[in-house]
Amino acid sequence: MANLVQEEFHAEQFEDALQRQVEDIVRLSEGALRVEDLRISLSPRAEEDDSRDVQVQLQMTVNGERVALNYPGHLKSLSTHVQHALAKRLTSHGNGRRLAWLQMGESICMSVLKDGAVEALNRKFRLGPRSACQWAWVDEQEPVDAGAVDAPAPARRPNADPQPPSVSG
Repeated sequence: MANLVQEEFHAEQFEDALQRQVEDIVRLSEGALRVEDLRISLSPRAEEDDSRDVQVQLQMTVNGERVALNYPGHLKSLSTHVQHALAKRLTSHGNGRRLAWLQMGESICMSVLKDGAVEALNRKFRLGPRSACQWAWVDEQEPVDAGAVDAPAPARRPNADPQPPSVSG
């Protein structure tokens, strides 16, 4: 599907993967986002024991606006800072299209949709806080650091008490 991108939470996050993430969102935006001067730098975080922990510095010009991201990353775990930054710029473009995602266990699917589409999809497929997944606008979410969570957990049902494990005899 040309208007859908899937990202895995546990996948390599080297410079080329981050560049591809930017390019995928630009492609999904169908010209609403122009990214130039993309520079990505990954530096080991000296104070961390895990050699896969890195500091990500990403600079780019988006629709003429300079954007600089500096966040803790991991070479084997997705963070959502890039997606969040581009989603904010797409929404501010004012063309009625926004970046949306569907979080599904170990991955997210993203698409650029018209205003109101997320709510319509969630209604149509009866997705809500009690569902294992639901569509959301990326610009309304907080960015998540790599490794902060393995993957977003499904929403807990209100007033649901944890059930003890069943024992069969």
